[in-house]
Amino acid sequence: MLSTTIESQRIKLGQEILKSHAENLWTIGTVGLAPVPIIARNTLRNIPEKGIWGWDYFWAMLYNPEQFFFKQK
Repeated sequence: MLSTTIESQRIKLGQEILKSHAENLWTIGTVGLAPVPIIARNTLRNIPEKGIWGWDYFWAMLYNPEQFFFKQK
């Protein structure tokens, strides 16, 4: 999907990915809603107090890490 600029090809490739995920079980959730502590430095700001965690996607992408910053002393 990232290598083509033709929208119809991107849609077709995306549909193939979704079909593959529907036909195959890539993860098995055995424990749900377990707390996952995230450790951050005291000077790191603009991070959420609570959030969603998952191994099967980039969890930080949901929280706009490009907006995290370090507090100046």
